[in-house]
Amino acid sequence: MEGRAAVTRCRRARRRLVPVAVGLALSFAARPAAGAGAPSEATSPPAAPPAAHAPLPGWPRWIESADGRATQQTSGLAFVGRRDDGSAVFLAADDEGALWRLTVGEPDGTIRLDPIPFTGAAGESLARFPKKDLEGIAYCPTTMRVLVSIEGNAPRDGAPRDRVPGDGRRARDESAERDDFREWLGVFVAILDRSDPLDASRVIGLERLPLAHWAEASRPATKNRGFEGIAVREDTLLLGLEGLLVGEDGFADSTMIDVFDLGARTFRAFSTRPLGLVSVTGLDVGRAGRWYGIDRNQATLFSFRIGESGIADFQSVPLALLGVRGVPYSLPCAESIALDDSGAIWIAIDPWIYEPTTRAGLTAHDVKNYAAKVPMLYKFEDPFREGPID
Repeated sequence: MEGRAAVTRCRRARRRLVPVAVGLALSFAARPAAGAGAPSEATSPPAAPPAAHAPLPGWPRWIESADGRATQQTSGLAFVGRRDDGSAVFLAADDEGALWRLTVGEPDGTIRLDPIPFTGAAGESLARFPKKDLEGIAYCPTTMRVLVSIEGNAPRDGAPRDRVPGDGRRARDESAERDDFREWLGVFVAILDRSDPLDASRVIGLERLPLAHWAEASRPATKNRGFEGIAVREDTLLLGLEGLLVGEDGFADSTMIDVFDLGARTFRAFSTRPLGLVSVTGLDVGRAGRWYGIDRNQATLFSFRIGESGIADFQSVPLALLGVRGVPYSLPCAESIALDDSGAIWIAIDPWIYEPTTRAGLTAHDVKNYAAKVPMLYKFEDPFREGPID
């Protein structure tokens, strides 16, 4: 979350559904100027904006289980499979360093939460981080590998911490503290005690994933604004930067989608400026070579393919993000996305400003959950499944 300015940005839903094929092999230092390529005069009236895409009936629901467990600041979601009874199973990652197995009964929508703690070497590794800020999570069913993106928040300037984690020495150079978030920023492999996340009960290892050209890819990141989107398909890894800041007001005007080929160890950076995206807070793999993502700042769902020359077949649609029982609330900031094996799209909210606009129609439990900032989970049909893109 990018601070107070995000209140305005999360409300800016750009109402469009426009297919685009754009060559975007651009570094962050060579982005095209805003409006580049726009026609000098309109030749036809603008198309009517599409209606906001609404969740399926009965959604959203609180991410809490019958035993009172609830996630907190959920920023990552990954579908990992189904139980024999048809329940959909996800891994959910919280900003506070918690990992959960989230099981959703279908069609009744009941939710069960099982913590998957970081233990042993994994617990020791995570304990070294100044802030255990898990932002995104991805699962590859082919390799059965779980990847987590950690944002790399460092402590307040001048705050003491282990400069070399675990050896007891303290940082002496306070000026280095202001940029040392990069020491922690990265993508990590979460090694589970069982290979199948459906059965795993603990994280026993946490290892940094070595990425080619990482210094170049991570250069536009800033403290508390790292890679919130992550998706993997075999050897292809996509990372989405939260947003590129412009000016002193802290607004993001565009961002980057980075594509890594883990086998060939290559890297390409694509600017989202020509697409009109200003943030990427969630990414996932779709069908037929498509990728899906969330622009939190504009409450937008988008989809695209990776072509030889850049991002192609881009489409986006605004999301209708009413709260439980259809009651509006502030502030519906979507920060994670997962597609299940049926093609349904699941989106989780990371609460920040979290207040219903009215209590009419809400239960006392709902009001309590708003105050406790219990995240919501949405389920949508895929709006891009039909039409020319496939």
